[in-house]
Amino acid sequence: MSAPASNSPPKPVGGDVRQRLLTAAVELLQSQGFHALTQARVAEAAGVRQSHLTYYFRSRNDLLKAIVEEGVSAVLMMTEGESASGKMTLAKFRELLVSRHSDNNMARLMVALTVASDEDPTLKVWLHEFDRGIRPRLADVFEQLGLTTSPDSLALFYATIVGAALLNLQRSRMESSVATAKTIRLAFDRLVADSRVSPQARKTVGSS
Repeated sequence: MSAPASNSPPKPVGGDVRQRLLTAAVELLQSQGFHALTQARVAEAAGVRQSHLTYYFRSRNDLLKAIVEEGVSAVLMMTEGESASGKMTLAKFRELLVSRHSDNNMARLMVALTVASDEDPTLKVWLHEFDRGIRPRLADVFEQLGLTTSPDSLALFYATIVGAALLNLQRSRMESSVATAKTIRLAFDRLVADSRVSPQARKTVGSS
């Protein structure tokens, strides 16, 4: 007896297609902005058929979720790797967070997903799980950099930098970017002041 036919299209072959699509999407986001993130344009940039994209990301929201996860994981993994090799310091991590949260594209992604979650309950679940998963990883990164944070201090820091990014998106002016950077640096320095810092890590605070 032959196997029952599947309603799903065959899995695309030839390299890691999913990663190619995510890489293309992130590059489009960085070079052309949020408006460029259509399924057709991402598939074209990745050099695959659109049916291959929808195999991995059934909807645009699925694609947006994956881009957010990819962007956050890339920053944390890079920081983890550099901290293990001694190349990352608290001061460098502070400036990395400033650059990431001053980028309006990522804030637009999160706003789009938040708005879409009003009509899609599964998105609300994803947003909750995504948020809940970031803070332990952030705490681990700080620990690797010699900073032992409390849950409350870390929660306040995280809420502050997310809020600063959203305010920057709302205002979208040069002066708001400067204010956003200042807010994130102040929040970072407050977290350091409220936490236990190893002697070696303390030497790196405020240095570049």
